[in-house]
Amino acid sequence: MNKNIISVLVIAFIFFFAANVYATDDLVWAIPKLDNLRNAQGLSAKAELRPLPKSLSDSKSYIVGGSPTPLGKYPDYALLWEDGLDGYWYAICGASLIATNKILTAAHCTVDSSASRLAVIPNFHSFSEDATLGNLIYVGQKIEHPNYNESPSTRNDIAVLTLNEQVSTAKANIYGGTKQLAGHTATVIGTGRLSGDGDAPNTLQEVDLTIVGNSQCAGVWGSSAITSAMMCAGGTSSGGIGACSGDSGGPLFVSLYGKRVQAGIVSWGHQDCAVPNYYDVYARTNKDRS
Repeated sequence: MNKNIISVLVIAFIFFFAANVYATDDLVWAIPKLDNLRNAQGLSAKAELRPLPKSLSDSKSYIVGGSPTPLGKYPDYALLWEDGLDGYWYAICGASLIATNKILTAAHCTVDSSASRLAVIPNFHSFSEDATLGNLIYVGQKIEHPNYNESPSTRNDIAVLTLNEQVSTAKANIYGGTKQLAGHTATVIGTGRLSGDGDAPNTLQEVDLTIVGNSQCAGVWGSSAITSAMMCAGGTSSGGIGACSGDSGGPLFVSLYGKRVQAGIVSWGHQDCAVPNYYDVYARTNKDRS
């Protein structure tokens, strides 16, 4: 297919829904659900939070070197959950609200699940306050990018979910410019662990990273691994800051012209996370992707 046609399709894929080599089985939190509420929308029950059994939560999954976000700072952040078919809903990935009933996340978070097993909690800030059955909004439809694949690296890692309800909270502004943004400071947010073998935080975390050019990133990962549909950030010489698998699908924000815009989606990186000189890789949201 002509490259320009593919670019147009990608733009349409994102903006039609927008008003404005991490694994997804690194599960950290679960909400027990009552059998009679399993798929009942609009019903609520106070959910006790329980960490997953050790066998399911050993993987490294965290924002490293970050800090808790203030309440209300990121109303466009959403947490993606999956029905484990075992009496629990599991938190699997981050996401962002891009329209009143549209969610943007990573395709690798959703590709192995049916829409009927997915739900989100919009405007998510803390597990102790927000992780209840009554806050789950169910997904009615999911669309992964038509050119999503995982070889030789995770490519076109974008999915759009349609919710069964309208959400009134603020929406993310999607970056639609042509700038590559190298040198800009970006902020990634998520709810994964605070250290490789530590606990997940109660509160949404954030950390600032510097975006680097794709050629610099390819010098680390190889030219076949990095495409124009990706952007890279982090990778400092000392390491210790960055995103990892529990943060997959979440937004990477930059500040442009006085406005916070989402320029990337957490996609993949070094399996040990926040390793010195290894960049985190994000799926681009801008129209210059191909």
